[in-house]
Amino acid sequence: MEVVKNERAGWVLFGNVLLDHQAAVAERPSLTPSLRIIIAASLQVSSAWSRLPMSLASSERARLLFEQVDTNGDGVLSAYELRAWLEMNGEESLGNSLFSALDTDGDGFISFDEFSDGFNKVMKHEKKDLHPPSNDQGFPRSGVRFAWLRRFVHACKGTKYTWTAKDFLKAEHGGGGDAVVHVSTDNLQEHRARMNAAGKDGDGKQTTVQYADIPFELMTTNDVCFGIVKPATEQVRTSYVELLKSTEPAEVKSATAFVSHAWKYTFVNVVDALSDLPEDAFVWFDVFTVNQHASLQVPPNWWFTTFKEAVASIGHTVLVLMPWDDPIPLTRAWCIWEILSTIDDGKAKLEICLPAVEQEAFADFLVEEGAGQVIVKTIGMDVQRAEAWKKEDRDAILHAVKVYPGGASEVNKRIKDQMRSWVVESAKRALDTLDSEKRATSLLLMDVANLLFKQAKYTDAEPLYREALEGLRRELGDAHPDTLNSINNLAVLLNNLGKYAEAEALHREALDVRRRELGDAHPKTLGSIGNLANLLDDQGKYADAEPLFREALDGRRRELGDAHPNTLDSINNLAAFLLDQGKYDDAEPLYREALDGFRRELGDAHPHTLMSINGLAILLSDQGKYADAEPLYREALDGRRRELGDAHPDTLKSINGLAILLKNQGKHADAEPLYREALDGFRRELGDAHPHYGDSCYNFANFLKRQEKFAEAASFYDQAAHAYEQSYGADNEEYTRDSRRKADACRIEAEDA
Repeated sequence: MEVVKNERAGWVLFGNVLLDHQAAVAERPSLTPSLRIIIAASLQVSSAWSRLPMSLASSERARLLFEQVDTNGDGVLSAYELRAWLEMNGEESLGNSLFSALDTDGDGFISFDEFSDGFNKVMKHEKKDLHPPSNDQGFPRSGVRFAWLRRFVHACKGTKYTWTAKDFLKAEHGGGGDAVVHVSTDNLQEHRARMNAAGKDGDGKQTTVQYADIPFELMTTNDVCFGIVKPATEQVRTSYVELLKSTEPAEVKSATAFVSHAWKYTFVNVVDALSDLPEDAFVWFDVFTVNQHASLQVPPNWWFTTFKEAVASIGHTVLVLMPWDDPIPLTRAWCIWEILSTIDDGKAKLEICLPAVEQEAFADFLVEEGAGQVIVKTIGMDVQRAEAWKKEDRDAILHAVKVYPGGASEVNKRIKDQMRSWVVESAKRALDTLDSEKRATSLLLMDVANLLFKQAKYTDAEPLYREALEGLRRELGDAHPDTLNSINNLAVLLNNLGKYAEAEALHREALDVRRRELGDAHPKTLGSIGNLANLLDDQGKYADAEPLFREALDGRRRELGDAHPNTLDSINNLAAFLLDQGKYDDAEPLYREALDGFRRELGDAHPHTLMSINGLAILLSDQGKYADAEPLYREALDGRRRELGDAHPDTLKSINGLAILLKNQGKHADAEPLYREALDGFRRELGDAHPHYGDSCYNFANFLKRQEKFAEAASFYDQAAHAYEQSYGADNEEYTRDSRRKADACRIEAEDA
């Protein structure tokens, strides 16, 4: 008979029960083994029946299919006819099983009623817009219950598996050759090392590998895919989750946690690392959720849109990190993109987990070596050097990275910031395990405080700095070098918090002891001299500050050389001091010397380089050289946003400075949002009693006054006065008086308007 051509697949409708639709699963009864065999066969030959018309009723479509198989036209199907038909359509392995499933009366033939009954059982679950799974460019959202995952591991333990896989190996290890590579427990580790080498160098070629009698406890996620998941789903050619829906539908729901891990990991360790998840969490675990029989063929922007949005929408990503001191996920392109997809909009949670075998070693290292050394080991990642088994996967992800705002450098920064935050939180937990005596003098305590300081989390760092200093004074004495370092650190922090009186007392204590114990020319002494000079400058005590700035600079030039970063810091600090006094001709050559040195020694993106760029921009702007100043302001701001984040006080200073520049150029519409961003940031990060917030209020009030918005300007002058009064007290009353005088003048103008 002639088969009517149509765009829809009749046999797909016979077999594809839409296992990926939760509603359909909830409504249908559990599929019997016989029906699952029918479904498996129908999926295998779906392409052969793409010409059957959708306009026909179910019974007519069943008749068309039956007559295609019934080649002798006797009205029944023999086992031979069914096997021949399956073989003709490229699938013969299911012939006997399918025949037994359909021959319900056991007479050795399949009647039309038996065939139609099997057909209709499947057709009851028909849905619109069915597509073969291999062509789906969407994102599977289903997850398996974590309790089920634990049971899966328990059931597999003690079992040895044999399977065939396609691995990537270098040519010298058999990659790309015709010979099958054989792997047993004897050479398993050597084989994995060769796979890793191929992945690292990117020159692996696909190779057939036969694994024999590998214990489950040694299997990686990659092994579980080829040794368990793919064989279990071979007949249905769909994901393991889809198979599970038909047998245990309650164990599959929309995912509540996305698992990001490297397939090189030992599978049991991955599941162990997830132990903090609740038993009823539903985990998106790629080896189960994704159809391992279908190749992923998606347009380049799929990674930047569909994938990224789907991961973020799950709302919780669990990153399995091991080994902790050389984490594999930070070298894998897939994992890096998964991390970024989670943290990009700030709404989803990223949780980093270690398996039990890693947790103890990690905690011991934190206590003994400090959090700083952990950061060194964990954030040496670069997305542009990330690896992937398949070159096309790596290329696709790197394309997504390229079009991401800020490109690879921004991706690297976002992920490194996340890792730093995780190390700090981990270090805090490790601190809580120490007894009070050991904690107070531990390297870890000071390390955590320093990390919080670098993140500009000053209020979080202060109690830790105080605890460390108290313990060191008690255990080591006031003059011990470690105690002096602690005094200096707390003093610098208090200066940043605007607590000048206490900071000055500590700076003078550290400087006096270092002059006495180490001498005037020692680098530590010169550091204390420079820090005290900065504090006095911040308080407007210029006459006291200048000789200290010059002493620090002269000593560092002599002891360290002109190009040393510490010398460059002193050059920059003296330039900033001279700028504050309006001595532009003296300040400019120093700024340029410092900037040239920082660019050469530290690079354009280093925070010290950005500090010098910003300082030179201020100097040029103050002289009315706006065209020269603006590109420097923008370079400093872009760099600080990228390196330090939008909320860092140094970034906020750059925002405020650029706003002033734009105001001076008459670009008020561009300036106002920057003023407000700086104001909000300073108030949020430092509080309304900090002098930086006072400066920001004062600058914005000037901006509003120029636009004759007198009432609003008066309000911000008042806020500036409050901040100055709280910060400086009687030491710098002119700032407070000036702000109040201008506030009163604006109120008079507002009343007269």
